[in-house]
Amino acid sequence: MLDADPASSLCEVKVSYGSDGVVAALHGAIDLATAPHVDRELRSLVVSPVSSISLDLSGLTFIDSSGLRVLVGLDRLAKDLGTSITTCGADERTAWMLSLTTLEVQARPDGARPAGLIEAGPPVNVGFR
Repeated sequence: MLDADPASSLCEVKVSYGSDGVVAALHGAIDLATAPHVDRELRSLVVSPVSSISLDLSGLTFIDSSGLRVLVGLDRLAKDLGTSITTCGADERTAWMLSLTTLEVQARPDGARPAGLIEAGPPVNVGFR
């Protein structure tokens, strides 16, 4: 049987629930083809009854302007709903791309990663304003 959404195989969103809230680990590329799928998946988390969401970007292999649009839109929606969003695990290129947006790039004060994240290299923490 064919996958109803082929983009889901190009960028996977793995969700886990930990003591610090929801963790959404992104694996693959967020581009023009996958952005609608990623947007649907992440928005469904933001509108659910959670107070915080951590985006683990350590598995992200590529992000373009379509992916940045998804993250900026997600940040705006989360602010409107009172949900806290943080990101971690971004490589230097992704952190630099995020710094070009209205999203604030900053390290978590404790340098820790949220509970439930997959350990994959040193974290580069990026927080939303």
